[in-house]
Amino acid sequence: MGSTSIFLALALAGTVIFGFGLVLSIGWARRLQGRHKLLERDIRRLKEALEAAPDAFVYYDEDDHLVFCNEKYRQAYPESAQAIREGASFEDILRFGLDNNQYAEARGREEEWLASRLTMHRNPPGPIEQKMPDGRWLRIEESRTAEGGVVGFRVDITELKKREVDLKASQHRFKTMIDASMDAILVIDHHGKLIEFNPAAEQIFGYKRRKVIGRDMAELIIPEEFREAHAKGMENYLNTGVGPVLGQRLELSAVRSDGKILPVELFVAEGVQDGQSVFVGYLRDITERVEATGKLEEALAQAQTANEAKSTFLANMSHEIRTPLNGMLGMAGMLMNSELTPKQKHLLKTVRASGDELLSIINGILDFSKLEANQISLEDNRFSIHELLEDVVELFWANAREKGLYLSQFADVTVPPILIGDAGRVRQVIANLVGNAVKFTNSGGVRLGAEVIEQSREHCLLAITVQDTGIGIAREEHENLFGRFSQVGDKGPRGQGVGLGLAISRQLCQLMQGELTVESDLGRGATFTATLKLQRVQEDPVSLVFPDEIIGISFILALPENLYADSVRQQLKPFGGRIETVVDLDALAQLSERNQTEDQPTILIIDDGLLVDTEVSAATLFSGLRRRLGDLKIVLIEGMKESLVDPDLIDHCLTRPVRYRTMLMRLLEMLGQNASALLPPHMRTEEEEDVCFEESYRILVAEDNLTNQELVKMMLEQMGHLVDICSDGAEVVTLCMAFDYDLILMDVQMPVMDGYEATRQIRALDPPKGQIPIIALTANVLREHQEKCAAAGMDGFTTKPISEASLGHAIKKVMDPGKVGEEADLPGQHQAPGNIQGLLDMQKINSIQARLAPDKFEMISSIFLQELGALREQFAQIPETSEQLGSLAHQLKGAAANFGAPAVSAAAARLELKAENEELEALDDLRNQLITLCEETETALRKLT
Repeated sequence: MGSTSIFLALALAGTVIFGFGLVLSIGWARRLQGRHKLLERDIRRLKEALEAAPDAFVYYDEDDHLVFCNEKYRQAYPESAQAIREGASFEDILRFGLDNNQYAEARGREEEWLASRLTMHRNPPGPIEQKMPDGRWLRIEESRTAEGGVVGFRVDITELKKREVDLKASQHRFKTMIDASMDAILVIDHHGKLIEFNPAAEQIFGYKRRKVIGRDMAELIIPEEFREAHAKGMENYLNTGVGPVLGQRLELSAVRSDGKILPVELFVAEGVQDGQSVFVGYLRDITERVEATGKLEEALAQAQTANEAKSTFLANMSHEIRTPLNGMLGMAGMLMNSELTPKQKHLLKTVRASGDELLSIINGILDFSKLEANQISLEDNRFSIHELLEDVVELFWANAREKGLYLSQFADVTVPPILIGDAGRVRQVIANLVGNAVKFTNSGGVRLGAEVIEQSREHCLLAITVQDTGIGIAREEHENLFGRFSQVGDKGPRGQGVGLGLAISRQLCQLMQGELTVESDLGRGATFTATLKLQRVQEDPVSLVFPDEIIGISFILALPENLYADSVRQQLKPFGGRIETVVDLDALAQLSERNQTEDQPTILIIDDGLLVDTEVSAATLFSGLRRRLGDLKIVLIEGMKESLVDPDLIDHCLTRPVRYRTMLMRLLEMLGQNASALLPPHMRTEEEEDVCFEESYRILVAEDNLTNQELVKMMLEQMGHLVDICSDGAEVVTLCMAFDYDLILMDVQMPVMDGYEATRQIRALDPPKGQIPIIALTANVLREHQEKCAAAGMDGFTTKPISEASLGHAIKKVMDPGKVGEEADLPGQHQAPGNIQGLLDMQKINSIQARLAPDKFEMISSIFLQELGALREQFAQIPETSEQLGSLAHQLKGAAANFGAPAVSAAAARLELKAENEELEALDDLRNQLITLCEETETALRKLT
């Protein structure tokens, strides 16, 4: 190749190499430019992150020149903000701040402070705290980088410092309180070591704080005999978290440093310190209180003795005074019935009235002394509030009539016919209120009423109101009425008496869980309201139901006072007819004209007070009414001393005060009804409740009271029964085993062995001895007591005082339940064969049958027989464990009671009770008895159906 060719080749090669180098340079430049952009982006992101940080950030290079800071750093030092810029030295920035008084702690020693701060900046010692002029606190945290720069943070700790100051202040206050406390305050850790012992503890226990801190608290202040129990209690609490002492105020003994035992009141609370339990004990020396309590108890005992002596004295004196006083009053009563001159009768009447007043005062003082000594206990007996109200009205009727006052009473239809409570005390409260009302009323009258405020299955809250039209009582004197020996209106008629009646009445109301209040104004009469909480009887009373032919009878009431008419209106509501009321003869004539076209029976009840001083004679009035009204029957309520009406002009006459039962009987008889048969049991007299027996029973009477023995024996023999008497429960069991009795009447409270235990022992005997019917004789009518008798195994229950009617019905119910209260069996009802006596409650079964179709009753009977058989087999198979037997007995008890198998139900109840009490030794015998009863009841029921 020639030189030209070589040159061209070299030139070409050089061109290629240069071009390739150029290409490489351009590539590297582009890559560097890209990395630079990434670096700028990362730096920008880092700055954004630091700006968003919650704290101030700064970075100085190795020469202490500012490289970067966020805005929060400038905000942290507002006086130096314009000096804080990139490139400025740390020292220059500090001096600028010093010149602007930015650093409070540097004032007066600026150069010294500057040198110290620069040293700490160049050799960071760790976090330091800095107070700013505006009160803020900053925590400075700085550290050196590997290149020698300084990275720093400024954290605002103002709130933290404030809490720290508050905490120190709180700790100071707490320590001051502990030191100033009059109670000893001891704090122990979970090992029982003392960690706090305040000055009061030093004074009470005689130790110095510095010598007891860290020592075992129990060894210092707990008496030696209690230390082991304390240690076990601490251990148990730390292991289980259960401690009976925590949060309780306890009185116990502690020991001083000198060994003296002192009584203290202790309260222990738990806290936590360093994750461990600590216990704070507050102890108070109660030596003086204990001594004072002892003296007070001694004084109270002496006062109680004196009070009892006073009450005994008052009781004896009142008895001694009342005995001759009753004799005097009795003789005065007899003299009143003898031939006396008018003057002698007047004088004798004054003597008797004065004697009655004296007797009332004596009784009031005696009641007051009993109440003051808490010696009055309330009795529980059945009574009719309706009859009680009538009794009180009857008691004060003569006094009211003499003053020309009406006196009426009514009980709302919601008031139960029979209640349980202390009838005597209820009567006392009502009589006091009515007596006061009559005494302080000069015109108009007094109305006595009863209504239910609220009631449940067990209780009834009753409101008894006594409303009068008397002189009234100023409102400012209402509370004074109920004070002891307190009266209002001393210058007027309210000043009579000794001022005890209302005080005693209010206390009696409170004893019966009620209250006595008054609503009155001077000159506007008064209304006293006594609320009483009484018990309800558990059996539902029979309602008053009239035949269809007398339902809808219309009544016209011609009565002079609206309150009086309201009472009679309430009593006539069961007739279901219209009741019109008039208050004078003119209104009666107008009402008659309006009623003359109505074709329905009408009864006029007219008070003879309307016939006084009238121009129209009774004969003219009544004949005119009958002519216009047609079928009109007239009942005259007579209250005048002398009759104003010829008996031939009226159909019936009632004498005021009219009792509800009496008026009802007369109205029913006038309408041609058998009144005694229509009255419900609670309204019948004993004569109307006569019980006859078709056969004679041999009856064992267990009663320890001789009078009751003779009384019950006489009643039973009059019924045609053979009677044996014994005096205690052990004798009952012996006689029951020796002779064959049809029935036992069992007093529940007897010596040697009570009626409950005697019944249980009899029920443990083999049949038929163990199945003899037993009726409880008791004065307690509470439901709980009846349940206790049933649980012991008794079949019936009758209360003292015993009447022949109530005793006969109790025997009839147990011995012949299918005929209690019946003249004969109802059509379609079963009659019990002789061998199922006591096994089936025929009244219950007949009641079920009456409500069901025949096929439905047979189906129910079949289901009960299957259930009875299944339960009997389960009793025979299950092991003798109290829980299983009790559960099964409870199931059988309910089923048998619902269908009418009382013997099985009672036996199951006894077994359930023994199982609940875990009396395992009795379970086997009771189970066998129950199985036998189930078999006998099945047989009896199959014969019946």
